[in-house]
Amino acid sequence: FRVWRVGLIRRVTRNERHQQRVGVQLLTQNATLVKLRLKAAGTPATAASAVSRPAVLISSMPQAQKEVDVVVKKGLLHDRQNIEMVVADATHLLKVKDTIERGSDYEIVRFEVMRK
Repeated sequence: FRVWRVGLIRRVTRNERHQQRVGVQLLTQNATLVKLRLKAAGTPATAASAVSRPAVLISSMPQAQKEVDVVVKKGLLHDRQNIEMVVADATHLLKVKDTIERGSDYEIVRFEVMRK
């Protein structure tokens, strides 16, 4: 078992000796790999019709929260509804609440947990 931490590089500097220093902002001490099941609007709500994509849960587990923050690939949630998050053996219905941050290849999205 491994404990994963997730961070973003916020700053890269170089000194006169050409040594580089990197500033990293730690987003979480306990990241969890999850799968998001994405269903296009108007499709039946069955797991078979969904496309699963990996994502990283960076807030506490959804059983204890009304909102969760998840790091996803940029553009993943474009024109999508009815998002299910699979954590271990549990499935949670999510509703996009807000995009917290966007980078060149990622988005941090806050979801409301609709059903546990």
